Amino acid sequence: EIAMTTSKIIQFLNPITVTQYDAHNFSTNAGTPASLVALALDPQGLFNGARPDLIVVGADQGDAVGIENANHSATVAGAMTALFNYSVPSIALTSSSGAAADLATSAHFLTTLIGNLQLTQGSSPTLLPEGVGLSI
Repeated sequence: EIAMTTSKIIQFLNPITVTQYDAHNFSTNAGTPASLVALALDPQGLFNGARPDLIVVGADQGDAVGIENANHSATVAGAMTALFNYSVPSIALTSSSGAAADLATSAHFLTTLIGNLQLTQGSSPTLLPEGVGLSI
């Protein structure tokens, strides 16, 4: 287990315990989407400064669409942390509003979207243009 309590960007009020299962699989006992993104992407973080091609935050149940909701969305905040603090393209994915989230549908939509982005990226090294994130 790795326990980190601070990041260069975000001060954590409660320690976050991270369990690492293998080189690419982790779980935590707590944390907001933004704090967990920072924990992974910080140069001294879980990815040791490696920059992934894309960060997906979610899917979760809720409504992060529209200016009145996106401003208060923890999912969007996680994606914005990746994009603005670490220059990693990101997608914030919410599943539904007011009903139980259909995670299988969200996963299918996301994999289709990423496949389409890969088909259209051409010679670009990134799936999304620099400085672009999506809230879906």
